[in-house]
Amino acid sequence: MAQALSLTLTANVVLSSSWELPIRTVLTYRADDPYAVSLAFEDWDGQEIVWVISRELLSEGVLVASGIGDVRIWPAKRGRVTKLCLSLKSPEADVVLATSRTKVLNWLRETEKLVPTGTESEHLDLDAGLMALMSE
Repeated sequence: MAQALSLTLTANVVLSSSWELPIRTVLTYRADDPYAVSLAFEDWDGQEIVWVISRELLSEGVLVASGIGDVRIWPAKRGRVTKLCLSLKSPEADVVLATSRTKVLNWLRETEKLVPTGTESEHLDLDAGLMALMSE
């Protein structure tokens, strides 16, 4: 089984400048899918929603505003604390999440220990991927 790192944290769904609802959020990074990070949380009906974003985009977004279109990530100062904001847009809904920038940054550093940037291709099993495609 591939090595994986998960981070469970509380994110806030930003409904307005003064109204946020906390939700449990899980970030997962797997060495066998080294370019991606999954972001999972539950919607209001208890259905799990999973977004897959690039680790590179998340790494950029903790430092400066990054992304275009459906996924945008940026650091935002709130008082003395810098939060990490993620805007996720889909045909069904748009959501803005705010969470601990420090926790995500520290977790990203751990993913770098597992798979350093620039070595991702060394962790891909291309033969298994091709076999899976051909068996469909």
